[in-house]
Amino acid sequence: MHYKKVRFEICNRSGESDLSISFEFEPDNRLCVYRVDGPVTPGRLLEAFGKAIASPGWSDDYNFLTLLNKISLADLSHEAIDHLMSVMEENDTAKPSGSKRLAAIVSEDPACDGILIYWEHQAAKKLKTQERVFRSERLAREWLASV
Repeated sequence: MHYKKVRFEICNRSGESDLSISFEFEPDNRLCVYRVDGPVTPGRLLEAFGKAIASPGWSDDYNFLTLLNKISLADLSHEAIDHLMSVMEENDTAKPSGSKRLAAIVSEDPACDGILIYWEHQAAKKLKTQERVFRSERLAREWLASV
């Protein structure tokens, strides 16, 4: 399937090592795709989410695919996740035309399992999106397309 992608990069800040966050829109797939490489901080994630929403081409009807690659979730404590979700919930003013939006998170790193299981559990209670964690991009895209 051919679709037009709009891609944005969020550059590293001075003193942040190996962090790269980018996002792109896939309008034909109704997706905003985030690619996160390196050590993750709640502030940088919120910055990326905010820039995506403010970007030309954004749609409140987009679902989300977040690809975590070579990342460290060591700085994401349960308290940090709860705070991140609270800020996300407060700032989620989207008015999708259909049902609840979907968010798939992909991580192939078993070391991230614990924190991502916590994320998925808390998201069900706190966020306006239905969140699921996957081991592969293919499985995540299949779920996003099937629901």
